[in-house]
Parts: sequence; structure tokens; C-alpha cells
Amino acid sequence: MREAAARVLDKVGTEVDTSGGAASAVATLIDVLTTELVASDFRSGCPLASVVLDAAADSEPIAEACRAGYASWRDAVAALLQRDGVAAERAGGPRDHRAGLDRGRPVARPR
Repeated sequence: MREAAARVLDKVGTEVDTSGGAASAVATLIDVLTTELVASDFRSGCPLASVVLDAAADSEPIAEACRAGYASWRDAVAALLQRDGVAAERAGGPRDHRAGLDRGRPVARPR
């Protein structure tokens, strides 16, 4: 899961680094991921979601690896926002919620 999450970050890293700011970077990210999805005839979706849905509910190590993968993406977006001047405490999202897994489904829940 960590490797799959890292591949997504690597895939879009160059495009994001050359973008004109957080909004442009997010648009570029969406374009890159959309292109990959269409090129795979919609067989290659989110590399974490299928594992979350299939296995995370039955294995805490897998669930933790998925959480770490999602957190790496959240942290990358937060870094982009901070680069554009958003305060660190706001860039990471609301402090009272976090991405999580519940019975194999991604959810947001209070910390």
C-alpha cells in the first residue's frame, strides 16, 4: 500500500512541481489520474480503494498501510497549500476529523 501510494505521488510529482500553485496542481493531478484511468479502460482506479474495500476490514496491518497511504496524499496536498500561503493548521484539514476505515469502507470520523 505504501508503495502504491508512493507511485501515485511520484507519477504526479513532476507535473505538480511545475504547476503555478495549489489550484493548478490539483487540476494537474486530476488530469494525470483521469488520463491513466481512461487509458486503462477504467480498470486501474485508486490503488488503495480496492484494497480498502476487499481486505482492510479483516487486517489491521493492511488497514494501517491504507491509512498511511491516504495520509501521504493528504500531506502532499497540505504542503501545496502551505506553499501558497495557507497556514499549516488549516492546510491539513479540520483537526476534529481524519480519514479512516470502517468495515472496509473509507470514512471520515472524529479523532
